[in-house]
Amino acid sequence: MKVLKLVFWGAIALLGVLLLQAFFESPKIFAGLSVPIGLLMLGLWWIPHQLARENKARHVQFKEGFNPDLRHDNIALDTARDELWIRDASGEQRYLRRDDLLSWKTAHDAGGSGVCRQRLELDVRDVGRPRWRVMFQRHSDGWFRGSNANARERDEWFARLRAWDQQSPATVTQAEATEADMSLSGLHRHYYEATTDLQRYNYLMAFDISCLTAKLDQKTEWERLGGSYPGSSPDLSRMRGF
Repeated sequence: MKVLKLVFWGAIALLGVLLLQAFFESPKIFAGLSVPIGLLMLGLWWIPHQLARENKARHVQFKEGFNPDLRHDNIALDTARDELWIRDASGEQRYLRRDDLLSWKTAHDAGGSGVCRQRLELDVRDVGRPRWRVMFQRHSDGWFRGSNANARERDEWFARLRAWDQQSPATVTQAEATEADMSLSGLHRHYYEATTDLQRYNYLMAFDISCLTAKLDQKTEWERLGGSYPGSSPDLSRMRGF
């Protein structure tokens, strides 16, 4: 990545020299080249910056034993261990148990030039560092395009944290003991095997979130597996309205 950055910066410097030379030699040539060369220089600056951000998001060295079945660039959930991993905007990382998480809310930073950075703010049980900022920047931060996609993914994780927080410890213990299948077909099957309304609620919520994460229609996938779709999880429906 460092070599690639040097190549791009070298190309930007060369284009800058050419543009400066055109300015001194011929104002007409400079006027004709300034816009396309300027745009090219901007693109050469943006590409390595974007690649570096995506590379940082993809490469995460989780601690031994933590195998998330649900993850985003800066947040991940291991449902088997019942443990959450988060990475703050500063780059610092932390693992949380359910009782460590006190509250969470959605937020964003609106900057100039149509830029909007989406995030979740998590308050945790730690007097030294009580607030963590989890950024959602998989797509562009541009207000009218990528930022909307970032906001949707942020809201899905907002709902996911609510479902995880409300899940009863007894239900989690049972799921661990039986090695619950967290695939769509497994969640569908567990829903019909459940013996309590709380278990059915949790499996339906997990099914809905998995479909949304994979950009699938919940009703279509449920009926493909058999039976009538019981309807979107009420809490998830409310959260997606935010």
